Order: sequence, then C-alpha cells, then structure tokens
Amino acid sequence: MEQTDIVFGRRKRASDLIFAVLTEKISVLVAIRSFPPVENDKSLEAAWHALMHYEADEDIRKIDREYTKMQDDFLEYLAFELAKGKDLPVNIIADYTNFYKETPAAKKHGLADLWGIFDKKLNIEENKKGKTKKNKPFKFFLK
Repeated sequence: MEQTDIVFGRRKRASDLIFAVLTEKISVLVAIRSFPPVENDKSLEAAWHALMHYEADEDIRKIDREYTKMQDDFLEYLAFELAKGKDLPVNIIADYTNFYKETPAAKKHGLADLWGIFDKKLNIEENKKGKTKKNKPFKFFLK
C-alpha cells in the first residue's frame, strides 16, 4: 500500500468519526479514542485538536446556539475536506499548532495515554493544605 493510500484512509476514518460525532452516533470521547494515527499529518493533528476543543466547549455549546452552530459548521467543513483526502488550509493547521506542540493521545491510542492528556489539561484544585489535587472526572474509564 502506498503512503498516499494510507494517508487517504486515515483522513477518511477521521472524517467518518467527525460526522458520527456531529450526528450524535458516537460521543466525542469515543471519536478521540478511535482517531487514526496522526504521524506526519498536520491535517489530522489539527482535526484531532478540533475534536478536543469541541469536547472542552460542551458547556458553552449548551447555552450559546450561535457558538454551537459555528463549531458544528467548522467540524463539518473539516470532515468534508478530510473525506476528500485534502490537506486542511494552512491557517487552520497553524491555529492548532500554536496551541499544542504534540498530539500524544492520537499517536498512541492507549486509554492510559488518553487519560494522560486529560490529566494534564483538566483543572487542578488547591486543597486545604496548599497542595494541588488533580480532578479526575474520567476515573471510571480506568476501572
């Protein structure tokens, strides 16, 4: 199989996952866990980060219909471009590259690796003794 076929297949898989999220057939977390490897594909990396952003903004989408439509339209655009096997526009890739330097969970696919991402990105609380305590809302995945 040629490298272009592999890239196309991965992009098509990512597109299918994004459409499944938008049509509420699967959750965002399932899509993130099932995302194809992103090695050497900046378009897939950007799409993965867009899904992470979508998950992070769930509370905003519940109260702001305009924001929900904007995010849904953006993910739909990404999905259509990926389905064609196209590179995403440079400005979109650059926007996500500026936020994140790597995409470890999308590369490794392990549940523990995915937890590592959420563990780093989620809020950290101060407990009464001045030590930090990490919130672990996804701990049910680890049982």
